[in-house]
Formats: sequence, C-alpha cells, structure tokens
Amino acid sequence: MQTQAARGRTVYGQRMPDDAMMYWLAEAAKERREAAQRKHVHIAAEANVDQSTVSRFESHETTPTQLDAMIAAYARDLDVRPIDIWGRAIELWRASDQSLQVAASDQPIEEFVAEHIPASPPAQPAVRSAPKAPRARTAGRSQGRGARGDSRAS
Repeated sequence: MQTQAARGRTVYGQRMPDDAMMYWLAEAAKERREAAQRKHVHIAAEANVDQSTVSRFESHETTPTQLDAMIAAYARDLDVRPIDIWGRAIELWRASDQSLQVAASDQPIEEFVAEHIPASPPAQPAVRSAPKAPRARTAGRSQGRGARGDSRAS
C-alpha cells in the first residue's frame, strides 16, 4: 500500500488524501461548477466566504469549517440539490477504488458484505442476577426500642 507521501499528498495543511470522502466531495463540487461555467467567486458569494476558501477546497488544500453550508451554497448557485453533489462524490470515490467497484455492480449487497466486511461476533445475552432476599428486621426495633436502640421509657 502506498503512503500518502508516496502519492504526493499530505493530510493537513497541503492536500487531502484521495482515499477520504472530502477529496471526492471537492472533486464533485468542482466538476459541477465547471460544467455550469461558474467561477469560484459565484460560489463564494453564495456561501458568504472569500473566493480563496472555495479555491482551496476545490484544490484539496482545506475542508471548509461549515462543509454542509458550503455544499448547500454550491447547490443553490448551480440549481441542483446538495444530495446530487454528495451522490456524485460517492460515484467518483467508488470509481477510483477497485474494491468498491464491486458494490456498484449487479452483485447483491448481501454477497458484497459477506465478502468484504468481517462478521461481527454474536451478541452475548444479558446476564441477570437473582433478586436479593428481603432483609430481616432487627429484634430491637420490634421490641419497642427507640431509634437509637436503647430501652428508654417513654
């Protein structure tokens, strides 16, 4: 397996790894924006952020602190639904990863899960302890002694 440095990407401060959802979300957003012939400044105005924030997101340098708001701004400006951008990101991610391409094929999901996801151990039944027997009353109280246990006359 290649390290992120070997692929030419670092995690923080420079570039997102291409095995992370944010990488593919940025790709999908950029793809939609370019197809609509819109500019960074249009998305930035809709999101109320600086144009450089949009540029850094699309170039995989950073993830916006308000990611959902950013994707919603893309959706509003491009006249699409946010789920369409997220869905395209998943399609791009699947296409990039050979092991995930099986999931996009006609193979039933049950077979895919059985082949690719380890089975979890069966749940252990809850063990309940036997109920405790009620405590017997002390002899002193039943013989009329006071709360302190002495035998003062009333």
